[in-house]
Amino acid sequence: MIFPSPAKNGAHPILEPTFGQHRSHVDAIFALAEGYDLKIYVLFIESLKETGFHGDLVISVSALDQLKPGVEEYLRSFVKEDGEDGLNVVAYTVSWTCYEKDGVTEAKGANEGVRKCQLNGMYGDENNEPVEDPYEPRPVATARYELYWAWSLKYDEHSWLMLIDSRDAYFQLNPFATLERYLDGGSDKSDGVLLFFEENAEASTIGQSSFNSRWLKEAYGQSAVEPYFDKPIICSGSTMGEKVAIESYLRGMVAQFEKTKCKSKGCDQGFHNYLYYSGGLQNVKGIRDVKVFEQGTGIINNLGVLRSKPLKERGLLDDQMRVLNWDKSISPVAHQWDRDDELNEYLKGVRKTLQSKLSNGSTNKTSSARRSEDIHASILENKHIYPLPAKNGAHPILEPTFGQHRSHVDAIFALAEGYDLKIYVLFIESLRETGFHGDLVISVSALDQLKPGVEEYLRSFVKEDGEDGLNVVAYTVSWTCYEKDGVTEAKGANEGVRKCQLNGMYGDENNEPVEDPYEPRPVATARYELYWAWSLKYDEHSWLMLIDSRDAYFQLNPFGTLERYLDGGSDKSDGVLLFFEENAEASTIGQSSFNSRWLKEAYGQSAVEPYFDKPIICSGSTMGEKVAIESYLRGMVAQFEKTKCKSKGCDQGFHNYLYYSGGLQNVKGIRDVKVFEQGTGIINNLGVLRSKPLKERGLLDDQMRVLNWDKSISPVAHQWDRDDELNKHLKGVRLQMTKQLRKR
Repeated sequence: MIFPSPAKNGAHPILEPTFGQHRSHVDAIFALAEGYDLKIYVLFIESLKETGFHGDLVISVSALDQLKPGVEEYLRSFVKEDGEDGLNVVAYTVSWTCYEKDGVTEAKGANEGVRKCQLNGMYGDENNEPVEDPYEPRPVATARYELYWAWSLKYDEHSWLMLIDSRDAYFQLNPFATLERYLDGGSDKSDGVLLFFEENAEASTIGQSSFNSRWLKEAYGQSAVEPYFDKPIICSGSTMGEKVAIESYLRGMVAQFEKTKCKSKGCDQGFHNYLYYSGGLQNVKGIRDVKVFEQGTGIINNLGVLRSKPLKERGLLDDQMRVLNWDKSISPVAHQWDRDDELNEYLKGVRKTLQSKLSNGSTNKTSSARRSEDIHASILENKHIYPLPAKNGAHPILEPTFGQHRSHVDAIFALAEGYDLKIYVLFIESLRETGFHGDLVISVSALDQLKPGVEEYLRSFVKEDGEDGLNVVAYTVSWTCYEKDGVTEAKGANEGVRKCQLNGMYGDENNEPVEDPYEPRPVATARYELYWAWSLKYDEHSWLMLIDSRDAYFQLNPFGTLERYLDGGSDKSDGVLLFFEENAEASTIGQSSFNSRWLKEAYGQSAVEPYFDKPIICSGSTMGEKVAIESYLRGMVAQFEKTKCKSKGCDQGFHNYLYYSGGLQNVKGIRDVKVFEQGTGIINNLGVLRSKPLKERGLLDDQMRVLNWDKSISPVAHQWDRDDELNKHLKGVRLQMTKQLRKR
C-alpha cells in the first residue's frame, strides 16, 4: 500500500527556506517553532548543540517582521555554508490564513493552534506558480505534517529524521549517536524503520485520557476506536525514523485528515495512534517496521502523564537535574519537561541565564562564538535547584499587615508570635542602638491577639517611602493547629509543639487563596516558607539574617563589618551563606540527645551516623546574600517534604543534614557556605555553654557585653538566657525598657 501524495492534482511543494540550506546527506530534526520568545529557541537549540549533533535543524518560524527580538539574529548564527560542519539551522517562514470560529472571518494568528488555518504558497503547479491550499482549514498542529513531508523530500533515503515539539523538548545526549543505522536493514534497502515513543501506560491509557479518547472518537467514531482504549498513548510529538519510512508515515498522517476531517486541536495525536493500532502502517511502501518504545526506555522520554508525582520520587530525575530512563541511563531527549514542577523551575532558570548571556556582546561572528561558549559552560554547570515551596503553579500572596519592604536594604527575618511587649523591646531596641537602618520583618499574632502595647510599639518603627532608619514590616499569619490526634483543632501552636497549617499563604493565578499544600508541621518548620516568601522582596545581593527573636540581643550592627560580596560581586548570579556553630567542645551532634534524635527521625540512623562527631550548626542563626538565602530556604522546605519529620526541632536536623551531606554544594544561587566556629563570627551561639558561666570562660566582660574568643564584641548574642548572670542582667534591662515605654 502507498498513501497518496499530500500535493494534489499534479501540484508539488514549492516552499523554500527563508535562510539556511538543507544538506541531504545528514540527519535532521524537524520542528514547528512559530511565535516564540528567544528563550524557547535558546534552550532547545543550545542543549542540542551541546550534545555534539552536527546535522540539520529545520524549523518553521514566524514571518521575519513578526519574529520576537533577537530570534532572527540568533537563528542565523547557526546557518552553515556549503561544506561547513556543525549544527545547521534551516528556517522557513510560513504564511497562514487563519479563521475565527465562524470559518469565514479572517483572524490574526493561530491562537496557539486553536484556530483553523490554511497554508499559503506551499504548493505550486508545473510552472512553480502557487496554487490554492487544497485542504480545508485545519489546526496548524495538523498542517505541520505537510510541512514535514515536504522537508523530508530534501534528505537521502536513509538519513535519520526526528519530528519533535520544540517548546517542551530538551536534549541531553545526541539522539542519533546510538542508533543502529539501518536496524536490520541496509543502505541499499528500499524501506526503513520508524520509532514511536509511548507515554506512561500505568499513569494513563487512551481510554483513561479524556483528551486522547475524545480525539479518536471524533475522528473515527466510538465503535472503531474502542478496542484501543486499553492501549498505551503513543505521543505524536516525538517520532523518529529513516527518511524513506518517515516520508510514508507523513503521507499517512495527512491522509487521515483528508479521510476524517477531524479539526480539533489534538486530532493529529488521534491520527498517530489510529495509524499504529489499526494496522495502518503495516504493509506500507517505505516502512519495513515500526518499533514502539515504552515510556522511559527509548531515545525520547515522554514525561507528560507523570505529573501526579515528582520525577525525583519516581527515580527519573537525578541530583544533577538530568532526566533518566527507568534503567538509570540518561534520556537523550526529555520531552514535556514542563509538567514536573522541579524540572520546570530548573530549566526555566537555565534558559533565563542563557538568554541573559546571549543579550551581551555584538552580533559579529567572533562575539557570537564567544557568547555560545559562555552558554555551553552554563549548561555544563548542571547546578541543582530545589523546588519552589509554592506547588502546582501557586505563588505566595501573603502581604504585610503594616509596613512595607524596601528591596535595596539588608533585612532581618524573625518569627515573633505570642510574646509580651518586653520580648520585642529588648530585641528591637538593642538592634536600633547599633545603627542598623534596614528592614526587620517579623511574623506576629493576629492584631486582636497581640499583647498590650505591642502593636503601637511596632507601628512606631514603620517608615514611609524614602525614609531612612530601622523599618518594621509585620505580618499577621493565620494558623490552623491540631491536637495530637491530628484532627481536633486547637488554639495556638503550644510553643511550637502542635502541628499547624498556614492559611492564606499561597494563591492561584487569580490571587485566590489555595489550601496549604503541606501536611501540618511545627510552626518552627513552616517559618522557612514565610522566610522564603519574604526573601523574594529583596535584591539579589541584599544581606539577610534569619534569627530567633526571643533569645537574641544585638551589640553591634551585624551587617556593619561584612565584606559585601565575599569574593564575588554585585554582578554575580550566586552568593554566600554564613552558618554559625554551637560550641564543639561542649557538645557534638552525637553527644546531644536532641540533635541526634532529630537527624535520626528525619533521615534514619545509618544516613546520619557519620555526622555524629560533627559540631552542631544552629538553625536559628543564619545569614547570607538574598540569592543564596532563597536557595537555602527552598532546600529547607524540601527537607520537610522529603522526610515528613514533624517533631519540634526537626528543622535543626534539616539544617545540619543539608550542610554535612553536601546538599548545599553545586546548588544554583549558592557560591559558598562559610561556617564559623562558636565565638568566632557575627552571631555567637551560647546555648551549649551553660555548664560553666560565661564570665569564667572569658566570654562576658564586666560591662556585661558578650565577647568572641578573641575578646572582640560579638555583634549578636544568641541564646543569652542560658547563662544565669547574663539572663538576670538582660531581663532587668528589658524590664526597665518596658517600664519607660509604658510611661511614654
